[in-house]
Amino acid sequence: VLAPRKGRPALGARILAEARARAHPAALFALGGVDARGAAECLAAGADGVAAVGAALGPGDPAPLLAALGILR
Repeated sequence: VLAPRKGRPALGARILAEARARAHPAALFALGGVDARGAAECLAAGADGVAAVGAALGPGDPAPLLAALGILR
């Protein structure tokens, strides 16, 4: 949702808020380009969770992502 895909621009967190309004009570997860800042943004927009594989397993420090998800304090 936060990264461009197949030549299309990223949808952004705004689309999550719109989807949340339509999809409630279905679970809503943000996928694509989610990092620590984006995770907090997606959760604030109404996502129930995020998939942040690159941010969690990539070469950078995963601590900011874990803190944004409330896993690390």
